[in-house]
Amino acid sequence: MLAMVVNDDTGYLTPRGACASIASVCQSLVHVSHEQTNRFVAVRFTFFCIQLLCFLALIGIAACYSL
Repeated sequence: MLAMVVNDDTGYLTPRGACASIASVCQSLVHVSHEQTNRFVAVRFTFFCIQLLCFLALIGIAACYSL
């Protein structure tokens, strides 16, 4: 949706949005499919960090388009 709002023709937004969505699904799957040990919490946190980085990149790209 952000790509439509900022009229992204470069293709920068789509991979980052897909990456954030995939990381979110993986984080949820790890959360509900295993007993929560330190190792699984670390895996969940890694997926969360990936989401965070993707969202920060999307925010940065959107901010650049607004200038």
